[in-house]
Amino acid sequence: MVARTSFGANVASATTVHDLVALQAAEAPRRTALVWDAGSLTYGALVARAESLAGSLARQGVSRGDQVGLCGKMSPELIIGLLAIMQAGAAYVPLSPDDPAAHRAHVIADSGCKAIFASRIDAELLSDSGAEVLPLEDRFEAHGDAVAPRVHGDDLAYVMYTSGSTGQPKGVRIEHRSILNLIRGSFAPAGAGHTYCAIAPPTFDAATFEIWGCLGNGGTLVVPPPGLLDPYRITDLVARHRISVLHLTKGLFNVVVDAAVDGLAGVSRLMTGGDVLSPSHVRTVLRRLPGTVVSNCYGPTEATTFTTVHQEITVADTEGPIPIGRAISGVYVHVLDGNLQPVPDGAEGELFIGGAGLARGYTDHELTIERFLPDPLAPDTGARVYRTGDNVRRRQDGALDFLGRYDSQVKIRGFRVELDAVEAALLNAPGVQQACCITHTDPTGEKWLTGYLVFASATGSVSAVRDHIRRVLPPYMNPTWFVELPGLPLKSNGKINRKLLPPPNPAVR
Repeated sequence: MVARTSFGANVASATTVHDLVALQAAEAPRRTALVWDAGSLTYGALVARAESLAGSLARQGVSRGDQVGLCGKMSPELIIGLLAIMQAGAAYVPLSPDDPAAHRAHVIADSGCKAIFASRIDAELLSDSGAEVLPLEDRFEAHGDAVAPRVHGDDLAYVMYTSGSTGQPKGVRIEHRSILNLIRGSFAPAGAGHTYCAIAPPTFDAATFEIWGCLGNGGTLVVPPPGLLDPYRITDLVARHRISVLHLTKGLFNVVVDAAVDGLAGVSRLMTGGDVLSPSHVRTVLRRLPGTVVSNCYGPTEATTFTTVHQEITVADTEGPIPIGRAISGVYVHVLDGNLQPVPDGAEGELFIGGAGLARGYTDHELTIERFLPDPLAPDTGARVYRTGDNVRRRQDGALDFLGRYDSQVKIRGFRVELDAVEAALLNAPGVQQACCITHTDPTGEKWLTGYLVFASATGSVSAVRDHIRRVLPPYMNPTWFVELPGLPLKSNGKINRKLLPPPNPAVR
């Protein structure tokens, strides 16, 4: 197992994420916090620069309880910005410059962003946002002491948007105490001897673990250079920066293992998950890299990144489905039937999550009521649980097996995608009469979206549909393949028979 380092007495008393990082800085101000190709930053410098940015927000009228957007790709400036927003008492709202303008506009309006941090390049994308846009660059000069608002553990830390079944993204509201529970979970390697890598984009909740799981535990965070990370760039980062803790989504994990597994040597904890793992890929790592512990992690955004962890996968585990493990510290789970009653061990049921990792809810009040329910097993306590829609089975040893979704939700390269949302966008494309969307898995185990189209007339075209989809959906929700059909195959009850949909031609995109 990977050893943890105990928190100092002061660090253990922190009630917010930014206070925890500040206390790490107070204990070891010269310890390296961030490393990137062009330089590095100590904990002391990181906190000081974030405080300067927080002061600029205060001068814009941002205060406790506000939301502040941050548009950009992973960079040292972005991480400083995230910390600054929390220091100002606000919650950050990640925005992607790659998303369609309509998607960003919805997120900004729905979250009520009072201001937005952005690089000068990305600031042009936000000119009509209605919020004050502040450049991230060159704002590190001192402006005198700013009075920091007193923030508590039940204040919001961020609002992150995920795919919604209506076609509109839904905002998940996460409090500081939920992130602290994740940071302090017994599964996360901690201490100055550990180096993490910030691979996940800011709009993906795995970034919560990578950034704050590292900086809150006193580790060093490697910030990769811009651009997509292929297996060789990842293994180069591992070698150059001696990365010891690495999180890869299942698809990326499979690709790296196939192409360059030996380049992961030196990683003491390799974390993956987000979908059913490939036993053969995990077995390859265990046999080629005996010094590496492989963990299977599971959790929805609504429960702050990770809910369960199978901490150390063994070769014996790869002889069948690899479990997603047990609930992390501070979290509990129920496996219930359709009447919200517990099912016996070994039986299938829906997973419900409760405890310290639970989100406050969605920005949509009605959706919150629908998915965040009073705990049916403790109705008089006021406790809530999140209804995941995931089908699981509890083993006799208490570990859970992930069996798939009850609804149309899937994971694509780590991002949660509602197939209903993709289908709604396809049906709104010009000339489309019928449409549906399913996933296909390539030989590496990576899932890809395939859209099936029935056009109203011969004038309809796949290229026009592609153009429409790119304008209205984030890139990860765009189908990779399209198949044009004269009609969709139907069951006797009139529903689409998805099993009869022909596979796509991988050579035609």
